[in-house]
Parts: sequence; C-alpha cells; structure tokens
Amino acid sequence: MSNPDLSSNATFVPVLTSEAGSCLTGANWKEVGVSAVSYLIESLLLKPGLAVLNQLSDIKSYLGWSGDLILNAKNLSLNKKGCYTITSTFDGSKMSLTPSELVELVGHLKPNAIILPRQIIRDFPEIWTYWDD
Repeated sequence: MSNPDLSSNATFVPVLTSEAGSCLTGANWKEVGVSAVSYLIESLLLKPGLAVLNQLSDIKSYLGWSGDLILNAKNLSLNKKGCYTITSTFDGSKMSLTPSELVELVGHLKPNAIILPRQIIRDFPEIWTYWDD
C-alpha cells in the first residue's frame, strides 16, 4: 500500500498549542503534508502574553509558520461583567478581555481565519465594524 498524498487532503488541522500538536515542529508538520494549523488564543494570551501579542506585526511571523493559521477562540465565554476571563494554568492569575479587545487583537494578529466564541455576534453585534473584508 502506498502512502497517500496528504497535501491534497488538507483536512487535518493540528492544534499546535495542545500537547499532541506541540510535539512536532512546523517543519515536521509540513513534511507530513499539513498546510494549516490552529492555535488556541487563550494559550497564546497566557504565553507569550497579551503585551507581546500586541507588539507583533502578525502572528504567523512570530510563530514561524508559513501556511494557513487559524486562531481558535471558541472556548471563550462572557462573564457577568461582559468580559472573557482566562485563568492561568501557571499561577492561577486571571486576565480579562472585552469582546472589542478580543476582536481588535485578532485583527492585529492577522490570522488566515478565526473561530469565534459561539455567541459573539449576539453579545457584540459591533463586531462587523471592526473588520473589513
């Protein structure tokens, strides 16, 4: 049985901020035909952190990935104060982002795609004024 051409079936998108996804380098993922990767935005907010993310020109150059990059924010949920709160797995500290701050950050990082929290359009209908095409 011959090896399938994985590049023609780009259906597997590894989450590189997961333990399984981070076990290979970007070059390794490219070797097996992966053309798109995903990062959980909450992991990036914890490390390298919001201050570093805000200083970047774009997320792909920082991460060293030349293919498509998807930021995944689907697990974020609004608290009663109208913020997304992320608790650090390192020290238990908390950080909060408003929906507008999240949208501005994603626009600044320039991923190829974003998976947004489920209710963001209901909770933050102004989302469309933040992004162009």
